[in-house]
Amino acid sequence: MNKKICFLIIALFTAALFADENQAEIKAQTEQDTLGDAFYIQIEAGFGADFTGTPGRLPDLEIVRYDSAIVSMSDQLLRNQFGVTVGIDFNWRVFQQIEGDGAGELYFGFGGDFQYWLPTADLSDDNFRTNPKEKFNRYAALRYMRVPVMFNLFYDFKVNAGTLRRVGPKFSAGVNNNFFILEYDYDHERKSEGEELEKFSKDVDFHQLSFTWSLGLNLVFSSRCFLAVSIGGDKGSEQVRRNLFLENSGRILYNHHEFIMFETGYRL
Repeated sequence: MNKKICFLIIALFTAALFADENQAEIKAQTEQDTLGDAFYIQIEAGFGADFTGTPGRLPDLEIVRYDSAIVSMSDQLLRNQFGVTVGIDFNWRVFQQIEGDGAGELYFGFGGDFQYWLPTADLSDDNFRTNPKEKFNRYAALRYMRVPVMFNLFYDFKVNAGTLRRVGPKFSAGVNNNFFILEYDYDHERKSEGEELEKFSKDVDFHQLSFTWSLGLNLVFSSRCFLAVSIGGDKGSEQVRRNLFLENSGRILYNHHEFIMFETGYRL
């Protein structure tokens, strides 16, 4: 009789242990599946491509007189078409649906990025030279940097596709700080060229503010890493405040342009 009671007690104790372990596993799995933190910090990095590559724009008349030479200022010149970005976001959960259709979390947050867009086309000797025998050191390239400060609103839909646990749209809007630096070189035996290029450089607004936006898609994995793709744009004033070249060139230094971004990162 005592043996039966002992076996029963052991069996009940073992069952309780297994139940606790199963509950712990279910809880851990649930926590892993939700990824629905009330607050988290997101670190991100990536690259982008500008559809036009011109943070400024050229008018229909794309001819500029430079040092008695006619130069065609086509969209192939002074372009910044490829860029890299790093940033950080702070996000708070404002709504959560545990199960059912549309299960997931709604987040609101803000963040900032630093982006550097490479000069992918410049003004060089070939653009200025009118005589094949002339040899100059003329060179000009526009270095373009963006520091956007964005407010984010996005929804993470629950999915169960292997390690992929969240998919959802993201909308961001905010203010962008645009920084322009005109880098140049010239034949130092020709002082007039240096004076002209220096004047052009001073005519560039180093800093411009603009409205910026983006619309994208986030994919979040069980490891808390994510992938994101988005299209975005900047909206400038479209008013001529400073002219990059001659006053009658009609060039607007900063205007509306769009780009696509690919980013990856980790949710802390």
